[in-house]
Amino acid sequence: AEKKQRLRRRIPLAAAAALVLAGGVFFAVRSDRLQSRVALFTTLRELSAREELDMAATVELEDHVNEFSLCRTRLDKASVTRLDWQGIPVYGCEGIYYLENGKDFVLSDGGSDPGELFTALKKLFRTADVKRESDGEATIYALTPRNGQADELLALCFPGETELPEIGDMTLTLRKKGDDISLLLEGTLRRRDEAEPLRAELRVLPSAGGHTVPEAVAAAIRSGSGVPRRVLTGDVLRLLSAKRHMEELPRVAADIRCQVNCGTLLLDEQLQYARCLVNETVIHSLQTDPSAVYFTADAVAAADGRILTAVPDSLSRMPKLWDGVKALLENGDFRCETANGQSVYTLSLSGDDMRSLALAMAPRIAELNVTFRSGELRAVVADDMFTELTLSFAGSVRIVLADIDASFHAQLLPRSVPYVYIPQAVKETLAGEGGENHAQ
Repeated sequence: AEKKQRLRRRIPLAAAAALVLAGGVFFAVRSDRLQSRVALFTTLRELSAREELDMAATVELEDHVNEFSLCRTRLDKASVTRLDWQGIPVYGCEGIYYLENGKDFVLSDGGSDPGELFTALKKLFRTADVKRESDGEATIYALTPRNGQADELLALCFPGETELPEIGDMTLTLRKKGDDISLLLEGTLRRRDEAEPLRAELRVLPSAGGHTVPEAVAAAIRSGSGVPRRVLTGDVLRLLSAKRHMEELPRVAADIRCQVNCGTLLLDEQLQYARCLVNETVIHSLQTDPSAVYFTADAVAAADGRILTAVPDSLSRMPKLWDGVKALLENGDFRCETANGQSVYTLSLSGDDMRSLALAMAPRIAELNVTFRSGELRAVVADDMFTELTLSFAGSVRIVLADIDASFHAQLLPRSVPYVYIPQAVKETLAGEGGENHAQ
């Protein structure tokens, strides 16, 4: 009887010990998870608080790879995020985005503010089940987003896009090893019932320091002019990317035609333009049968290498026309239609736009009484390259007591070329003696 009594006393003691042990394990696991979350949020909070931060991102979708950089700096007391998308810098501050010329935009309804990246990450890691692992000296935090939890991060992968694909299976991993921090988003997207593999990586870089905000952007931010009506979309970025691409091509050629029918002023001019690099010097050529002129930023030469002091009329007009077109591409409001692998942009012209473009095409317009009615610029983009730029506008010119219809038309057909011919005498004059044509 005494033995049974001792056994009965030991059973609750053993149960109590087991309960204490299980509780200790439970709280140890819970404490470890809590410490993991604290370490994770400390990292994200520290990144959010940095005044200057440099990051690089790579987005791979099937065969397409997009690379862009992000950096954050300060302007007065405001935080400014710069996003470089295919070479196009966009500056964000308090939900408003600016191009280098100070033109302001809001993001589309489906867009996500890159400046709020770490806020989105903290929200995601707070609401999802996070697993922590160790890989040598590195700590890895991994989660599987569910039910739209990664929508904000996906929007960052496709800046300016209004219609984002549906997320399929997705894994998000944050890896930290000392000061080396990277974020990896892997999985599939669904477009039109088709699954596409996605891999997006964001790396925190050592701070380069010395980031500045362009004067036009700084002035626009400081003016606080309110919420803009323009929306920053992928169409805007693609148009600006095509413009930059054409300006940066090592070799480019274009057929140009200008036609003016304005009372006594009649013009029908055809020119061939080309540009290439010779001994690190950019040389342009402009040809009207049978003559051609060659020029750099500092000098103009004939085909035999002679420096010309009198600038040909066409040479003084064409750069002004191109400058006018560039200003429209950077500042104009446009409509865009995409079909068959090309995007067609149509920009309406104001009366001031048409007058300045008409003066570039035919300076004698200044002597006439011309009224401009309607016009547009049509830009066609395919494979990140302009294939057509067309100006068309109309009006009337007052001749004595009658108004006569007037029309203006200019077309530029640019193309990348493998070779641009520059006479040896011109290379020696404009690019140094014995210049080698790098365009070849």
